[in-house]
Amino acid sequence: MIRDKNIGYKYQSLYFPAAAFDKVDDGTSGQDTGASGDNFEEVATTGFMAWQFAGGDDQVHVSMTTPTNVDWDNNVFYRAIWAAASAGGATETFAFSVSEVDFGSAPATSAPTAFASVSDTAASINVPLATPWAKADSSTTNGITGTKDMLRIFVDCTTDSANDPRLIGLELKYLPKLTPSPQTNDQADPTDA
Repeated sequence: MIRDKNIGYKYQSLYFPAAAFDKVDDGTSGQDTGASGDNFEEVATTGFMAWQFAGGDDQVHVSMTTPTNVDWDNNVFYRAIWAAASAGGATETFAFSVSEVDFGSAPATSAPTAFASVSDTAASINVPLATPWAKADSSTTNGITGTKDMLRIFVDCTTDSANDPRLIGLELKYLPKLTPSPQTNDQADPTDA
């Protein structure tokens, strides 16, 4: 019999492009439901669509049924894929939070208390950039437990500096959930940011 401790798990990646985030279209420009001034637009002429964070503490969110293939009890890593539209040279901070609910209940429409945050400084403009990885698991205060029917993940740009930041997407790295009991994680934290 193969036991959990004998399995060399490898991190899987889950990516949510900006277009997957919930939004309300007013007919002239895309707007997210969390902060109605944030436009959904192309990053320069790169072909990348992104949320423009227009003015301090802006947020967008993506809603889904809770993925059952993610081992929420082990470390899950989060990072923002973003672009700077201006060479402001400042540091941007992105906070991650979640609202988890069962069917029959509505998730929060604005960001709850963050379970993790990361900061990054733009090295160049109008190209995809990746923040460092933020780490959380089901025991992290305000983290994703994975025990409800639906979840909504919020990405909040808490700084919105002179860089004129754009959120291209959200990436998660996680161990696959293959057993009903807690799994043994023998993998080093990802470092590819």
